Amino acid sequence: MHEVPANADRPPVRWWGTIVAVAVILVVSHALIFDLANAPLSGDRGLFLVIVQEVLRGGVPHEAAFDHKPPGYPMVAAAAMTAGRWIGLDDVPAARCLDAMGLVLVLLMAAGLVRRVGGPAWAGLASVAVVGSSGVLGISSVLGGEPKVPMLVMGLASLFLFSSHRPLAGGLTAGLASLFWQPGALFLLGFLSDTRSTQAALHRWTNALAGFAAPWVVVGAMYAVRGSLSRFLHDILVFNLSYVRDQLPGDHLVHHLQRLITTLSWWDLGLLI
Repeated sequence: MHEVPANADRPPVRWWGTIVAVAVILVVSHALIFDLANAPLSGDRGLFLVIVQEVLRGGVPHEAAFDHKPPGYPMVAAAAMTAGRWIGLDDVPAARCLDAMGLVLVLLMAAGLVRRVGGPAWAGLASVAVVGSSGVLGISSVLGGEPKVPMLVMGLASLFLFSSHRPLAGGLTAGLASLFWQPGALFLLGFLSDTRSTQAALHRWTNALAGFAAPWVVVGAMYAVRGSLSRFLHDILVFNLSYVRDQLPGDHLVHHLQRLITTLSWWDLGLLI
């Protein structure tokens, strides 16, 4: 009987070359179509990049300016802008390069995840084409100021880690994903991909939750020490719940939840430290 090579189910190198080429072509095409050298910033993207510039001046997200998303993106984009200044790149192009490179990484990770679950190489290529040609993700990425891109990078990383039976690391990366955009918390459900026996399920689930909570505990503690925890909670919870509440008719659970969090947000733990 002939042995099957260990890498027999992996796509040939030419497939990965094609996948990388398609991903890069899609991102470059978006960049050319939207004329990034002259494309204006508008809406949330402009707000996010202004917050990043405030961080570079020594400010702290949610203190220097209002932000309805967690502080993950401003911190990462600030690093990208700093690197851009070192090489003579203006702040907005530097942020756009960060998000464009992030989109390439998202596309490659999506293809890899398809292969991870046993999909054929052509399906991985199809995932790159579908996701990369998406109007929402593609446009948002190349125009810069888009927290969803690093959220997807960390979220997809968490799915890889969960499928590798590493619940603590998977939970940690899911927590980091939610620090870029709150719905990134849904990647914690990737823990369900661990189909091993339930003998140690509670231990694995505890590890996943601990990993997820760790970055939030660190960030929350930072704002508490600075005496601005209530403002942080208002920005990322109260404002967003108010927005969702306004989209729903009548009296509903979100309305009561928003009122509860509004009340609690006035209790600033920083006063107790």
